[in-house]
Amino acid sequence: MYAMRWGVLLTIVKTVDEGGTLLCPEWKFALATSVMVLLAAAGNIINDYFDLRVDRINKPDRVVVGKTVKRRVAMAAHHFCNALATLIGLYLAYTYDSILMALLPIFMGGMLWFYSLQFKKQAWIGNFVVALMVGIVPIWAGLFEIKDQYHLMSVSGKNAALFLNNAWSWISAYALFAFWLTLLREALKDLEDLKGDKKVGFKTLPIVWGILGAKRYLHFLFFFFFVLLAFGLFRFYGNLLDAKLSTAFWFMLSVGVIIPALFSWYKGASAVHKAHYTSASTALKIAMAGGICIGVLMPFWW
Repeated sequence: MYAMRWGVLLTIVKTVDEGGTLLCPEWKFALATSVMVLLAAAGNIINDYFDLRVDRINKPDRVVVGKTVKRRVAMAAHHFCNALATLIGLYLAYTYDSILMALLPIFMGGMLWFYSLQFKKQAWIGNFVVALMVGIVPIWAGLFEIKDQYHLMSVSGKNAALFLNNAWSWISAYALFAFWLTLLREALKDLEDLKGDKKVGFKTLPIVWGILGAKRYLHFLFFFFFVLLAFGLFRFYGNLLDAKLSTAFWFMLSVGVIIPALFSWYKGASAVHKAHYTSASTALKIAMAGGICIGVLMPFWW
């Protein structure tokens, strides 16, 4: 979220209005960020709570609930995190006069509960839910700046339409980037956790479609990821040519995103053992981090 704020949005503001600055106060944006942190914490807690049996098989060294933390304490922590996130969301919705800011935390908290309870046991739908939750994060960051900046620029005679187009284009690109890479990671995790998931009766992709079918699905996701990446580069090609340090962008994109993603594709497609899927999943984490770094460093190359 701070990469979207200080990297992407501030840079776009300054391209339209050289003396422009961010309008959302830092303390309010910190509150907005805490909503996502709390929801993620609540989602992880409830996931560990319901997955105790399968985690003892798939990740025996990482079991916390029922071992380090009592189950009732975990459940109380889950409810506390969700309730606090909802209250902060309601406050932000009131101050910004936006019903969306109230509804999104409630929606996300509910979806993460049902994911842990039911969706993750089913083929594809669980993967989609997690990817959707991650994809919402950049959009949530944009809600606290774009609308106010657009109104201010409209009143002050700046090119508000250019700002709006660039801001939502970049935020949407990041949302899609986060969504698609998470969809890929969840598919790899299904293959990685096949043994435990099968024992407890889950119906994940490799169990329903078989390992070969799941790998074909993985090929499709990776191929389409690179198609989307190529489309995004074509969409912003003119801007990238005019960038101050365009070479830095291409270097970061290649080393931070493309190479790790290609390695993940190769490792996941050729995987035989669980450790291979773990390596492929780790490489995707690096690709996600590389994409975020491009946003953080955007003021230096845009």
